[in-house]
Amino acid sequence: MSSKGQVVPYVWGGMSPPWGTSLADNQFEETEAIYGAKPGTAFTRQDGNAYPKTGFDCSGIILRAAQACGIPYFFKNTTTAGKHLRTLADDEALEDGDLILIPGHIMVISDVEKNMLIDSCGYASGFGCVREIELNKVFRDIATYDELIMRSKTDAETEFLSIDSQTTKTFNWIKLLKMRSVF
Repeated sequence: MSSKGQVVPYVWGGMSPPWGTSLADNQFEETEAIYGAKPGTAFTRQDGNAYPKTGFDCSGIILRAAQACGIPYFFKNTTTAGKHLRTLADDEALEDGDLILIPGHIMVISDVEKNMLIDSCGYASGFGCVREIELNKVFRDIATYDELIMRSKTDAETEFLSIDSQTTKTFNWIKLLKMRSVF
């Protein structure tokens, strides 16, 4: 989440201007909605329901940050990033700026030594915003990047955690992608 109570909201498919928009709080609720003729649910914000929606999804925040820094990263979705970036080799170390790819989600390693990452996490997890967070609050039983590297070499089931440490999804693969491979 952001400092001083401000958050940049999660918006699926998001990379919408104005990019610097933040909201005063991270309050949202799940509401009933109709999609075509089908009932469903949506997440709404009291102070963030103007159109167009502004914010970032997990791929969008990485793309926009890379563009702002002049990094030749042009991948708008997780599938494309996973197919075009090189995975961590056995003799390489993870570096700040490398990426963590799991099914349907991508994250940036922000601080290897402090085991921190940055992502834009969806509403179902209870976050609904761009956040910097400790690794052990994202994955169950993985507290360090050394542990994440070991897990990425197996097909062991891994759990992605919600804001209240509940499992929101499980998966059997993790890819660690080298950002330097775009150069």
